[in-house]
Amino acid sequence: MESELHPFTHISVKNAMVEFLQLIRTSQISKNESEKFLSFVKSILPFPDQMPKNMNTLLKGLNTADYFNRRTICILCEKELQKNQNLCSQYIEEYKKFILNPDSQTPYDIPLGKAYQRLLRQYSNENLLTILLHVDGISVVKSTNLKLWICAASLIELPPSLRTRRSNMFLVSIEAQLTNRNVYGHLGTSILDEVVDVSLPRALIIDYAHVSLLRHFRDVIKTVASSLAPAVREKIDVSLRAQRFPYFFHRKMRGVADFSFIKAVELKNLLLYGFIPHFMNHLTIDQLCFISLFTIGVRLFHADNVFTPIISTTANELLCKYYADHHIYFLHHANFVLHLHQHFQDVYEYHGPLSSINTFSQEDFIGYIKKNKNGTTSFENLFAYYYNIDVLLKKFKETNLIRVVDGPLDVCLVRQENPLFHELSNYHQKSCDRNNYCQCIKTFRRCLIFKKMYHSLQYVKRKNTTSYFVKYLFRPGNFEFGSIKVFFQHQQQTYALIQHFQVINAFSDYLKDSRYYGLLKQAIDNFYFVLKKTNITRIVLVEKIQTHMIVFQNIPEKAFILATPISAITEHD
Repeated sequence: MESELHPFTHISVKNAMVEFLQLIRTSQISKNESEKFLSFVKSILPFPDQMPKNMNTLLKGLNTADYFNRRTICILCEKELQKNQNLCSQYIEEYKKFILNPDSQTPYDIPLGKAYQRLLRQYSNENLLTILLHVDGISVVKSTNLKLWICAASLIELPPSLRTRRSNMFLVSIEAQLTNRNVYGHLGTSILDEVVDVSLPRALIIDYAHVSLLRHFRDVIKTVASSLAPAVREKIDVSLRAQRFPYFFHRKMRGVADFSFIKAVELKNLLLYGFIPHFMNHLTIDQLCFISLFTIGVRLFHADNVFTPIISTTANELLCKYYADHHIYFLHHANFVLHLHQHFQDVYEYHGPLSSINTFSQEDFIGYIKKNKNGTTSFENLFAYYYNIDVLLKKFKETNLIRVVDGPLDVCLVRQENPLFHELSNYHQKSCDRNNYCQCIKTFRRCLIFKKMYHSLQYVKRKNTTSYFVKYLFRPGNFEFGSIKVFFQHQQQTYALIQHFQVINAFSDYLKDSRYYGLLKQAIDNFYFVLKKTNITRIVLVEKIQTHMIVFQNIPEKAFILATPISAITEHD
């Protein structure tokens, strides 16, 4: 090791390695950059030289001790995996058993639907890898000489939060035609019938983004808006654009005047959350309730709640009544698109909720493919060429995957002049024997709860978002609502200090004069809550917080607010 670095210097190999280590530690460069610098230094040294080829060889040459023992452990079953093992077979079997026998609190998803359950029983001795194919009837390029469509897929076995990511979707095929010939379907049995494991037409899933949002609901809103006075339409547009949402809503709502440029995600937010609060003061009770049959029916099929037969039955009853009475309120919307909603119950029971079918992530994937276009010819070659490069770069890209752990974030100091200090101090005096408040109570602005981020009113970076307003479980079976004032830790437990909002009356009380009151009452009261702020504050374990809420100010009584919970947080936005 005391030998010279190369024949033209008196610097020893050991001194060169030590100085190089000191340089990279002083520079605070990454491990990857250290390898690049070492490779560069070796490339400019005279040949032959004794400089190590990589950092591992350099560290071994200096007899660096390894003070850590690395083990790979499955975080679900806590079993240690072998050195080159990346798959936990024990958890796969446990997952299959769990899917076949879900507990009463499991959110509804595609693997819990009838179609996937039948596949599990049919291939009980195999580990399934199931794909959901996505096709779009619109060509991804505009050319007089070429038409091109893509077929993409996503993995059903992935949880919804991962299934919707672009990196977890893959391109199956690209089809190009010289002419845009309309084949008007085909006669006989489809060739897909020999490929899919779920028989047709059960294997088909209705794309609610196009059927419900971009086609039917968009036309309904345009018809309703055209019947209102211009001043009323302008007032509604202002309130729609100003509506606040939690931080993870990347697109909000557009005004009716902007419907020429509206996106499916914006229509989804209007249908699931915004239509009833923003239009309720401008329509008759029967008009509001009739369209609410559609919005509440779709929302029941959309939410990733625990599956119960009553959800499926209730939603189907609402949509069937909407279909039957449609001719009373609209003249030209009773078409095939509307008829497809009569089959939503089968889609829900066989394939899971609408929020799980990757409609929006598929559109995002198509957009990503479509951007890989430059030049004017050979589009199919360009798309395939750049897609191959992206997949290759993905393999070479080193990403540091950090496991996000639930718990409080962003420590903050509550000063004595702050009213929160007195509330927390009173709690500390009642619940703790120690007199040192500063050592017992630690306050935070944010908290990650079941992998969902919640903000408090102390988090000023939230800007206009409403990620602090929540639904929580105060007593068993008793859900309540409020705004989180601050998070704090005490005796290794994390709590939220919540300003309580009291439920004043059922939202359906405003709809009693409608002919649809009896049909809507129970369903709509599970989604919309009339609340009033109180002077009561609650201290709640963060595990009791259920979900984010969206708050509206459009109740006839100005002192009240209207709030509704988020339908499905895992759907691509």
